[in-house]
Amino acid sequence: MTRSYLLKLQLMCFLLVHIPLLATGLYAYREGLSGHLDMVVVVFLATLVTALAIWTALGRLPCQDRAYGENSA
Repeated sequence: MTRSYLLKLQLMCFLLVHIPLLATGLYAYREGLSGHLDMVVVVFLATLVTALAIWTALGRLPCQDRAYGENSA
């Protein structure tokens, strides 16, 4: 896997993971943030943990780009 492909994959995962946070934030904003702040915080924390887990998992994938890392077998 080349570095550019890995970066594109990381960006796509980052954006997809944050869709629920965006939807929850928009809903809370529309309905009144004060009544839904706890829900926004929970979704934010879940999104943060998921994003970090995906970032870590993708970072462990083998890379064949010489400028990025060692060649994988």
